[in-house]
Amino acid sequence: MVKVMDENMNIDQEISAETVDLSHTPFQTIQILAQPDQYYHARYRSDIAVEKQRTLRYIRSKDGTFCYPTIKIPSSWCNMNKKFYVRVCLVTVLNINNDIRYIHPYSLEVPPTLNGEIIQNLQQNALYFPVTEVDVIADGIKRFNQLILVKQLQNELKTYGPLRAFDINDGSSTNNERLFHGPKELISYYELYKLQLAFTITEKLDSNSSSPPSFLIHKETTTFSIIMIEDTVQSNKSNENKFIHDLCESLHDLISDNDATSLFKCTRLLIHRHDKNLLEKAIINGHLTLAKQMIKALKIDTLKRQNEYGENVLLLAAKLNYKDLVETVLERHVELVYDSDKRKNNVFHLLAIKDDKSCETIEFILKYLQQKAINIKQFDQENIDHLTPLQLASLNNNSSCVNTFVSHGFKFNTKNG
Repeated sequence: MVKVMDENMNIDQEISAETVDLSHTPFQTIQILAQPDQYYHARYRSDIAVEKQRTLRYIRSKDGTFCYPTIKIPSSWCNMNKKFYVRVCLVTVLNINNDIRYIHPYSLEVPPTLNGEIIQNLQQNALYFPVTEVDVIADGIKRFNQLILVKQLQNELKTYGPLRAFDINDGSSTNNERLFHGPKELISYYELYKLQLAFTITEKLDSNSSSPPSFLIHKETTTFSIIMIEDTVQSNKSNENKFIHDLCESLHDLISDNDATSLFKCTRLLIHRHDKNLLEKAIINGHLTLAKQMIKALKIDTLKRQNEYGENVLLLAAKLNYKDLVETVLERHVELVYDSDKRKNNVFHLLAIKDDKSCETIEFILKYLQQKAINIKQFDQENIDHLTPLQLASLNNNSSCVNTFVSHGFKFNTKNG
């Protein structure tokens, strides 16, 4: 569960803003490998209410490898002997009115059910993500695939109060006390329709359990994303005409070429909103050609849709050892390989359970990930039963799978090294 700091606590009690002595400690700035999309579409709090059962809209990236904002943590901060965290903040942009950045009033969040040791600081509008062993194994590469941007209503902006300066602790005023005649003036002055993500290395300090978490902020590591701009362009009439045109073209493709890909692309919003997981039904019923065409057309939010076992389309295809579907999914959205089911089985766990016929699929995935420069050792992890993919293959007497895992560096013990 996400740990939330009490927003009524004093900031000085929550966050240590001290900076390490740079003359004695070498440092490197965080590198952004995948920038967030330049244009974003934020949702209001009411839009993401649980009762509405709407798909959460995450901050994404157009980067073909990572697809979500991704950073590289410098090697000097990849130390499991210390409690390093990556702080992600939402900040305003520099403009003609402001020569410093402020904490943005829009809310940066993650799903409340997200597992891990993520800490949310409401006053600083910041999320603290621990630097994990998986991050270290991945050479410091850390993805943020579930960041949610929640927009403030104008009535909420009226009562928000002065904006707080971002990481200013030099004795100057940390708040902008300028008075505004209304939220529209506030939005215009700060250009709140623009924002940036700020990534910073922090170190969690030891404290008793009754005290709020305290962090040492390594401000010298901070790096800012590109400026993200709210996409408010609406053209319903144009969209309607385009839909009709695309629907006619897709029907032509279906009838003349027996190819439903363009039809699925045209109707993918309807497929996504359907009560039943139509892609899962196609796979389970053995309609693999249709399933392959759907995978090529549907967006990642639909492909990530989980069944009762917590399986997305890649995990389901792996469990059934449908190599062609696995290949199609990876070519479309390789980041789905990071997902696991409710029992913490990743794609290799599910393939290891099958017979030796799954060896070919395992070999393909491992080589494909290596071609994409993805560290495969991060998948040599235990599931909820404390078993690694290699151990599962061994327990099921799948000797070919065992040999394949071993040849790619998977270990029989539970430690990577």
